[in-house]
Amino acid sequence: MDIFEVMANRRSCRKFSEEKVARAELEKIVLAGQEAPTAMNKQNLRFTVLRKQEDIAKLQTALAKALDRPDYLGFYNAPNMILVSGPKDSINIFADTGCAMQNMMLAASALGLGSCWINQFREHCEHEAVRDLLKAFKIPEDHFVAAGLVVGKPQNGQGWGERANSSEVQWIE
Repeated sequence: MDIFEVMANRRSCRKFSEEKVARAELEKIVLAGQEAPTAMNKQNLRFTVLRKQEDIAKLQTALAKALDRPDYLGFYNAPNMILVSGPKDSINIFADTGCAMQNMMLAASALGLGSCWINQFREHCEHEAVRDLLKAFKIPEDHFVAAGLVVGKPQNGQGWGERANSSEVQWIE
C-alpha cells in the first residue's frame, strides 16, 4: 500500500475486535515510532507496550478516576496500548511525541490495524492512581506520558475511509 494512500484514508478506530494482534506487528508499529524525528535528534522517547487486558483495564479505571468520570471507556476495548513518554524537562516532548504517534498510526493502518490516539494522559499522568500504575509499568518517575495509542484489529471497517478535507491551503508565488 502506498504511503499517500494510507495518509489519505487512515481514520481513528473506536471499535476493535477481540482478535489478538501478533507481537511482530506491534514491534513494527513501535519501530515506526522509534524512527520518528525528534528535536535535536535526542531520541529520548520511551515506548511502553501493554498487552494484558487486565493492565489496560486498570489504567482506564485509574484515568477515569483522574478525570472524575466513572463511566469513562475511552480505550475502546482495544487489546493493546502503547504509552509514549519522555523526560519531564523536555521542552519538545509534545512535538516529538506527535511525530512518533503519527508514524505509529500510519504503520498500524498499513498493517491493516486500527488505532486511536488517547490524549488524556497529558493532563492526568501525575494523578496518584495513574502514576502508581505507570510506576508499576516501569515508566521512570522523571518521565511524562504525553500520549497513548490503542491498537487492534478494527471491527466493521473502522479506521479507514474518505475524509471531508476542509483545510485551507494558500499559495504565495
